[in-house]
Amino acid sequence: MVKAATIFGILLIGNGLYGYMGSEVKSVTALIPAFFGIAILLCGFGSALNDGLRKHLMHFSAIVALLGAIASGGRLFSSLGKEEANRFVQTNLALMAVLCVGYLVACIISFRAARKRREEENAAT
Repeated sequence: MVKAATIFGILLIGNGLYGYMGSEVKSVTALIPAFFGIAILLCGFGSALNDGLRKHLMHFSAIVALLGAIASGGRLFSSLGKEEANRFVQTNLALMAVLCVGYLVACIISFRAARKRREEENAAT
């Protein structure tokens, strides 16, 4: 999961920077994906450094991804019906939602595999 956290964190940071640099009006809100990416990236680095905190940091990063998916998806769907919708903003919101959901799916798969591995080790002893 450390690799996944690093990859998705960097992609979200890139999404935020692209949204900020590519928009006509510079707004700190365009950097919101980068903030989520930084949180996920730090959780990945922290879990690589400290095995004792790995489980907690990875679960926290999954919560960050869930909140990111809900926030970006909610803003995206609310903007779809508007006549004067900004396609650039909608694209960035969609990208953030896809990245957060993708990371969340990777987390769920990893958590299930870890639980199954623990159950097999407990059954063997």
